Amino acid sequence: SIYLSICLMICGCSDVKKDDCRVFRYNESSGLSRLDPAHSSSLEAIWVVDQMYDGLVELTPDLKIIPAVAESYEVNGTVYTFKIRPGVKFKSGRQVEARDVVYSLERLRNPEVASPGISILDKVSEINDLSTLEVEIVLEEEFPPFLGLLSTTFASIIDSEFEGDLNVESAGSGPFFMKWWVKDVALVMHKSPEYWERDEEGKSLPYLEAVHVEFVPDMGSEYLGLVQGRYDFISGLHPAYMEDLMNDEGGLADKHIESLDLYRVPYVKTDYVGVVVDMDNELSSNLVRKALSLSADRATIAKVLRRNSVLSTDHFVPPSLPGASEYSV
Repeated sequence: SIYLSICLMICGCSDVKKDDCRVFRYNESSGLSRLDPAHSSSLEAIWVVDQMYDGLVELTPDLKIIPAVAESYEVNGTVYTFKIRPGVKFKSGRQVEARDVVYSLERLRNPEVASPGISILDKVSEINDLSTLEVEIVLEEEFPPFLGLLSTTFASIIDSEFEGDLNVESAGSGPFFMKWWVKDVALVMHKSPEYWERDEEGKSLPYLEAVHVEFVPDMGSEYLGLVQGRYDFISGLHPAYMEDLMNDEGGLADKHIESLDLYRVPYVKTDYVGVVVDMDNELSSNLVRKALSLSADRATIAKVLRRNSVLSTDHFVPPSLPGASEYSV
C-alpha cells in the first residue's frame, strides 16, 4: 500500500494582484452541484460549505475537537448538553438558538431532504432544546465518536427561519456568506460582517474580504492560472504539471521558489494494491503474499512517481489511524 499522508498546497500572490490579496481565489476543476450542508458529501462542497456554516463543535488542525457555536458542552454517558455561544448570528442578523440546532439535525432525517448525512444520527434517540441557548442530544447507547461526527459539515447549523433555496443563498453563521453563484462559471463569497470568532489579539475574523472560486475543468489551465497569479492556491499534485512544478526531491523547482510557497499538511488517504486469490494456487499462502509485499519498493515508488508527495508504508492500517500496528504485514 502507498499511504498518502501529505496534502500539497501551493500558494502565491503575484505582483499583478498585490492590491487584491484580500480576495482569495482558487479553481475547483470538479465543479459544484449543490451547496446544501445536508448534501455536502464531496470534498469540493465541504470546502465551500465549511466557510458559510458553523457547527456546535469543530476540529483543530491537529484533529482535536473544540467548541464552535457551542460555548461549552458536557458529556454524561449518553447525554450531550451544549450551551450556545451568545453573539453568534446568522446572515439574517438573528442570534443562533437551540431551536436552530434541533431544526438542522432533524432536517437530516427528513425523507424529502434525502441527506446522505443521516448516518451521523444513527445512535441519536432525542434532540431537545432545553432553553433558548441550551440543547440536549440523547444517544441510544454510549458512542465516543459522536462528537467527531458533529464536526462534519452535515451537522452545520442552518437558520430555521430561512425560507429560500440553500443553493441560491446561504443561511449559516460562518465567516463568509454566498454573494452569487453561476454554475460551471464561478462562485463568490463575501466576509460576514458580524462573524463571532476573533484571533488571539482580539481582531475580528476572517482577515479576507472575499473568496472567489472558478470552475475551470482543465487542470493544466488551473496550473497556468496559479503560475500567472490568477489563482492563489491549488491542492494536490497532477501529472500535467508535476515536472514543471517540482524537482526530483519533491521541492519547488528553482524557477518557482520566488513566486510560490509549498505546504505539506497531513491528509488521510490510502491506496491499496490488491490481488485476487484463487484458494487453489500458490497465492493462497500467507508466505507467498508476504513475499510479494516485501518485493514492492514503496520508497522508490513514492519518490520517483509521486516526487515525495506521499509517505510509503507496509502497514495495512495507515500509521495515523487507531488500530495501526507498529509491525509490518
